[in-house]
Amino acid sequence: MLPRIKFLGNKLTDLCCLVGIPYSGTKPEKISRLLTQTDVQRRCRGFGLKQGDWSTVEQIQAFANTYKGKELKEMCRTVGCYAPSTKYAMAASLISWRFGCLRRGQDCYRRAKEAARNDPVRQLVLKF
Repeated sequence: MLPRIKFLGNKLTDLCCLVGIPYSGTKPEKISRLLTQTDVQRRCRGFGLKQGDWSTVEQIQAFANTYKGKELKEMCRTVGCYAPSTKYAMAASLISWRFGCLRRGQDCYRRAKEAARNDPVRQLVLKF
């Protein structure tokens, strides 16, 4: 059983920002979004190259073959990305969505690091 952790609203907002998902809404909405969207990101993780590289046709096809069409469509619906009609296209859409989340999260981290440049307390927090 996982330990219960209490987060303040602004900490959840920061966490959503770092994960690269929408960060507006109430605490329960943010928690739900973090749980569902990070689950989809975890499922996509092994089927794409690192940020900045293009996924190969074989990797996208492997992702499409791993899940049923209904599962891929549900994942697309969950994260709010476009769900085309073929499994391959849905898999490509999900991998593209994941890369977008990674990019937004890295941008958020870069902005936080820049803001902390002259603030020793923020620098200490970013090291953890």
